Parts: sequence; C-alpha cells; structure tokens
Amino acid sequence: MKIREFDVQVIYKEWKDSDLEGEIITKNFITVLKGIRVARKKAENLLIDGIWSRKIRNEEVGDFSIAKHIESSNGVSGYVSTTENLLIAKEYAGESGFIFCMTPELAIQVKGNPLVDVIEEYELIVPEGISPENIHGFRKCEDGIFVGPIYTRSNIVSAAAHSKLIRWLSDGSSVPTICSLKD
Repeated sequence: MKIREFDVQVIYKEWKDSDLEGEIITKNFITVLKGIRVARKKAENLLIDGIWSRKIRNEEVGDFSIAKHIESSNGVSGYVSTTENLLIAKEYAGESGFIFCMTPELAIQVKGNPLVDVIEEYELIVPEGISPENIHGFRKCEDGIFVGPIYTRSNIVSAAAHSKLIRWLSDGSSVPTICSLKD
C-alpha cells in the first residue's frame, strides 16, 4: 500500500525549522521489528491486515510532525514505532507477546536528539504503518525467550524473507519451524 498523505520533504523542512537537536534520516526497505502484547488471534489479524497507526485505523489524517511524535507517549501520531534492536522488541512484547519482522517502504530515524537518545529504543518510525506484504512473519516471545514456530501468511516465503525470519526471530540455538497461517 502506497503511503497516502506523507511528504518527506515537509518533514525535513519542519525538522530544520525547529529548535530540536539532531537530524532525521530516512531509510527505505530496512528490516525492523515490533514487539506487541496481543493474543495470538490478534497477531494473526495484524499479519493479514497490516500494522497501522492509530490515526489510520481510525480513518483520520495522520499528524506527521516528528517533534509531536517524540513528545507523545500515547501513540496518537501518524507513525508506527519500530526498532532495529531485538532486545527492545522483546521488552515491548513483555511477559507474553509477539515479535513481528517487517520491511516497511520507509522508516525514519532521529539521531543526535537528547530526548530520543536517552530512551535508547533505537526507534524507527514508519509513516502510516506497514502493509501486509511487508510483514514477513511473527513469533511468540515469553519473558524475552522465543517459543514455538514462526508464523507467516503463506507457506511460500522468498529466500530473502526466510533468511530475515530465521536471523531475527530465532535464539541461535536451533532453527525454528516456519508455519503458514493457511496450513
């Protein structure tokens, strides 16, 4: 799904015109993770439907001010927060949640900003959200430990997606089974 309302040049200008320290960096098709505390059925639905910002889910125009996103703690911007750090994703999955492995069209990283740097989440924010075709799969995480198989939408997984899933969603001691939700 094409990003509908987002104009990266507007975001660069807003950042440049603000008094905020640091810089914003855009990254295309980078592998990111998201830990979510949901039931398995909800995780399956996210894999099928995509992971969208609250604004998009509510059919509102997203607010793409990075400054407002940084200041917000309740996720009401037009962005979905993700990370490149597996430990952070596991933290967000909590005692019993899921880690999603995705490759969004565009992600934005804020570097050199004291407010962002102190949190140490290695956050990449994704405008509007991640469409289903850019979500490779998910795996259950309990207290920071992966359990069970990796789930995908289809049993047909490209070699590149398979490699990403194994790299990001395994503990290294054994190769997990990959299961299709259509199996």
